Amino acid sequence: MAERNHSHIDLLKVDIESSEWSLFDELCKGGPEVQPLPFDQLLIELHRVDASRMHKLVKCLDAHGLYPFAREENLHSQACTDHPTNSGTI
Repeated sequence: MAERNHSHIDLLKVDIESSEWSLFDELCKGGPEVQPLPFDQLLIELHRVDASRMHKLVKCLDAHGLYPFAREENLHSQACTDHPTNSGTI
């Protein structure tokens, strides 16, 4: 971003095969007043989801003014559809 003189992203797409959790841990260290998120919309593919991680992520995004508005299950993967926290709701 610095190389191209950009300070903000309209839409950030994240699909980094379970590394998304460490990325969001880093982004959410401080609240929005300490470290505002440099994007307006977030499109993420989540791996190894558990209730605790999901709660922490949703709480962080909510504090930054973001909220989930769509969800899609991966029906081609048993790991995605059979997970105990996969209740069918956001």
